[in-house]
Amino acid sequence: MAEIEIRELSDGYPAVRELLSLSFGFEWPDGPGDPFSRLFESRRSLAAYDGRDLVGHAGILSVEQRVPGGEVPTAGVALCAVLPTHRRRGILSGLMRRQLAGLWEAGAEPVAALTTSGAAIYGRFGYGPASRQIAVDIPRGAALPPVEGSDDVRLRYAAPETVRAVCADVHDAATAGRPGTIRYTSRWRRQLENDPSTMTPGWRSPVRCVLAERGGAVTGFAYYRAETAGDGDGAVEVDRVHATDLASYVALWRLLIGQDLMATTRHGGLAVDDPLLVLLSEAEPTAMCLSDYRIRLVDVGRGLAARTYTVPVDVVLEVRDEVCPWNGRRWRLSGDAGGATCEPTTAAPDLALDVRELGSAYLGGHSLAALARAGLVRELRKGALEPASLAMTHTVPPWRDTMF
Repeated sequence: MAEIEIRELSDGYPAVRELLSLSFGFEWPDGPGDPFSRLFESRRSLAAYDGRDLVGHAGILSVEQRVPGGEVPTAGVALCAVLPTHRRRGILSGLMRRQLAGLWEAGAEPVAALTTSGAAIYGRFGYGPASRQIAVDIPRGAALPPVEGSDDVRLRYAAPETVRAVCADVHDAATAGRPGTIRYTSRWRRQLENDPSTMTPGWRSPVRCVLAERGGAVTGFAYYRAETAGDGDGAVEVDRVHATDLASYVALWRLLIGQDLMATTRHGGLAVDDPLLVLLSEAEPTAMCLSDYRIRLVDVGRGLAARTYTVPVDVVLEVRDEVCPWNGRRWRLSGDAGGATCEPTTAAPDLALDVRELGSAYLGGHSLAALARAGLVRELRKGALEPASLAMTHTVPPWRDTMF
């Protein structure tokens, strides 16, 4: 059996697309239907080769992610796959370990993130579940209560390619301060209307864009597709809705819920505190809680120092990290709402935990106290857990609003 070689990708993106099609069991789209073709960074891709054959791949997309108190450069791990003919041979493990070591050695992003439905796969590489979201299925015509100003909102359709910049500005304003969201720099703007979750076959319309305007200014937008089924049993598949005020947000959702010939309106992942969930409380939408966004601290010191803390904290963490041994040591975290430092120390530890649990708590979506109740964090100094847990929480729950 030939030895598998892991090195920088040399085949280009078309070879990766073919690998993905074979690995995921459906034809990976080509051309405008592929959101990754514009974001792909060949120099940040690792590939596994069996001789000359590409058999595995793991890529990185450069992301500016919101965290409590600001933003942190994040390695968006994406396009990870291994051919069915080469599974169970440690190829994914080799790719993940080489990728993390490369980030560390280059002094690159201190945090990595990925979206996945395979929780058991990436947990063993130190990725912890970091946020939750709510998938909803809303029956047509579900009533929304009156909201002041919503009757003043003008709605109009626009070609998505003509309004990317203004929609990106609305997105960034609407999600500012929300951990887990990303800032839509120019190279990410087209991703607004091309979410990877829509890359499945079906009778879907092209993406539609609706703008909300108040006083002549754009105050919100929605991207959706209509999936026809005949006899009024179609569905509106909503990719995203963002608005800078509640009136515009409600006006957009009224349009999406009230589409003719559509039996239901679906959204794959609202924030857990989205106002729509409250406004629809009497409409009984079908809802499911999802947790598919995972965070990994590549550099514990830089990562923990890159965010702020709700209350003052001064705690020594004993971190275990089997994949990235440079993290496996004691760290003294000191900080507050104004900033933080996190440095190696020889002082006695207050809390002991795996790097995976630090990833879960990093955006404020899971508390250290809750993780401790599950046996995943140990309090070594009595009284240390509660203040450290409070410090790492955040007033706004995290939300993964962009897939990669």
